[in-house]
Amino acid sequence: MDQYKEMEKYLYEYRKNRKADKKDSLDNNKAGLLLIQYFKKVLETLIQRQMVNQKIGKQDKIKYLVFQRLLSSGYTGSYEISIGMSNAKLYLDEQIVYEYWKPDFFYEDIDKAMEEVKKILGKKYVRIEEYELMRLKQQLLLDDWNLFVEILKRGAQKISQSVIESDLILEDEVQVLYGNYMDKLHIAYKIRTCIEEENNG
Repeated sequence: MDQYKEMEKYLYEYRKNRKADKKDSLDNNKAGLLLIQYFKKVLETLIQRQMVNQKIGKQDKIKYLVFQRLLSSGYTGSYEISIGMSNAKLYLDEQIVYEYWKPDFFYEDIDKAMEEVKKILGKKYVRIEEYELMRLKQQLLLDDWNLFVEILKRGAQKISQSVIESDLILEDEVQVLYGNYMDKLHIAYKIRTCIEEENNG
């Protein structure tokens, strides 16, 4: 086993405890609700842009609301999330509008966490390479992303009304998706945008 893999195993408990503590902190400080409020602000911008596109005939019915993790942002330190809105042709660039958003308070502890990682590793390892620290940082950021997704899944219903009550032309179902940029996307929530008429026979 190479040294990085050993380090990864060595930090398992720290990562688990950090994520649990961060989840508790977000819940106790109502930061999760704040995150949903930010979602709504970004969503309003996307709605307005797509309404203009629909009005001039450049957009069809809206089908997807997409939250994507930008892997490069962990290396650049921007920590941005891409939020997009699209019709059914999700992967055609001209059919989707994006906003890039950094939830500052969500990632504000990453430097402090990395200092703690160095401290823990220093008890066992004499030499730690920069590339090893960078890879471990990506693991912490992945933990943060997974926590972000948990909040998104819980809060998606709260943002669904903003979509339903907008003047956008929508598909019968709008899917809230999440995943890494240019990777497989997963469904966080399905927004039913129409009320099916009751069948009276």
